[in-house]
Amino acid sequence: MKTFKEFLAESTKTYQARVKIAGDLPQGFESKLKDMFKKYETVSFKKVGSTPVQEHPHEFPRLKNQEVSIFDIEANYPMSFQMLEQSLADAFGLSQDYIKVKHPADPTEETVEPNHDSKLADTEYKDDTAINKPLYGDAYNMSLMKELMNARKDSDRSDVQGKGKTVDMGKEDTASPVPNKK
Repeated sequence: MKTFKEFLAESTKTYQARVKIAGDLPQGFESKLKDMFKKYETVSFKKVGSTPVQEHPHEFPRLKNQEVSIFDIEANYPMSFQMLEQSLADAFGLSQDYIKVKHPADPTEETVEPNHDSKLADTEYKDDTAINKPLYGDAYNMSLMKELMNARKDSDRSDVQGKGKTVDMGKEDTASPVPNKK
């Protein structure tokens, strides 16, 4: 059977925190932050990443058009999240509106999807379905109307009355509604 000292030595508990800083970080911010957490006996310190500039960043309702830098910290000594926010604000001269500290497993944490393909970066237009087809004019408009009529026939809506028909766009034989005065 283990002694109390052996049991206590084996049961080391670590405490985690996720620090989010909105806005541009000053020069040497990461090293100063790492030094600040030495008093909590830091086990691991890593920068998770930065979000792109967002009009309304998550968890920062008073800020607009800011990026958010995220750091994950694990320490042997327990940390109070509110106290950390206050000490970070004091140490770096930031408003508390720019700092959030919480547990990484907090249910309000958004999951970040770093591997996404932007449609805006598609310079070769790989998803273009109308290659070498005009996207304007009477022929295009008629094909659009035919597609809409087919969709109308295929739908199970009860408010649609009649089947509708496609009319050929001939030459307009009527006079102009605007009088021509000379």
